[in-house]
Amino acid sequence: MDYVTLSDKDGVPGVKREGIALLPAVKALRVGAYTVDAKTAVIRWRGEMLRLSGEQRQMLRVMLQHAGQILSCERLAALLDISSDKVDGHMASLRATLESAGVTWLPRRAEGCGYILWR
Repeated sequence: MDYVTLSDKDGVPGVKREGIALLPAVKALRVGAYTVDAKTAVIRWRGEMLRLSGEQRQMLRVMLQHAGQILSCERLAALLDISSDKVDGHMASLRATLESAGVTWLPRRAEGCGYILWR
């Protein structure tokens, strides 16, 4: 297992000091059948790499990081650094790409609230 060390001075990773606890390095984010490689940012569904645009990858990654939570369009826009009126279009594009790739666990609209990634 790889480890990240923290300095006692400012909590900066990579500096090994005596008496400082070692933390496991994050290699991947796993949510259901999705896996996001922390080093390459590749997103996989059941082991198969998803071919996503940069915007789609960023949106799916945010949804995976907040799986099970309803994110309002305004919150998604802030997290993605886009205008809130573009969220619906980006989400429709992401859903279409995921559906064409055979993904069955898709972000859904929570009417009047925003979007959620939930089974």
